[in-house]
Amino acid sequence: MSFSKDEVIFTFCDNIYFHKFAKAFIFSSLKYKNATHIHIVNPDEDCLALLQKTQATSADFSYSTSSYDFSACSVAFTKAYFICARFLLIPSLFAKNKNLKLLMFDADCLVRQKIQMPNKPLGLFLRVANKNEHLKVLASVFYMDIRAMQYLKQVNQYIKQIGIKWFTDQIALHRAYQNISNQQDVFVFDKAFHSVEFDQNAPTWAAKGDLKFENNAFNEEVRQYEALPYLS
Repeated sequence: MSFSKDEVIFTFCDNIYFHKFAKAFIFSSLKYKNATHIHIVNPDEDCLALLQKTQATSADFSYSTSSYDFSACSVAFTKAYFICARFLLIPSLFAKNKNLKLLMFDADCLVRQKIQMPNKPLGLFLRVANKNEHLKVLASVFYMDIRAMQYLKQVNQYIKQIGIKWFTDQIALHRAYQNISNQQDVFVFDKAFHSVEFDQNAPTWAAKGDLKFENNAFNEEVRQYEALPYLS
């Protein structure tokens, strides 16, 4: 795996989530000529075949894979593994391209426009007024360039301290944010960019919780990409 692009949209999931949602995420992003990278844990043969076909067809697409034995893991650990491991993987991506501008999304999001990267080292969806620590940052969108590597190191230290649990990523993001001396250097995402209410004008959609199964607008848009019509 190598990055020929400096501005990259990134997501991380397993083969199950890939087939349910991440295929649509990839093709929604590629439709608008966004360079896109996905990391898949335990890909199956169908998953690999599609990844290889997409990479051969689109110069904007790349992928990487890894394996993990979940056979002795609880359902809770398995579910939380993916939200934590993606942050632990990011340093290896920057090792391949120090000019990288990385915009990471949950795999059940959709991209609906050509994305302009933030002009600051770090981008977070802040909800600091929320009384609950685990909800003060929304982790379904995250941006950084090499200047934010120290912040990422702190995030990953907190992840290791807290352990692999649901909401560990959001707690770690918030705790590391509190340590930033100049918080004006943080680009703040909002619902106008990353809509959890499926605003038609929003550049990206985030399908939180059961909405990924219940919202008609989201599911109709996901189904549009099943035929894979957007490979250039």
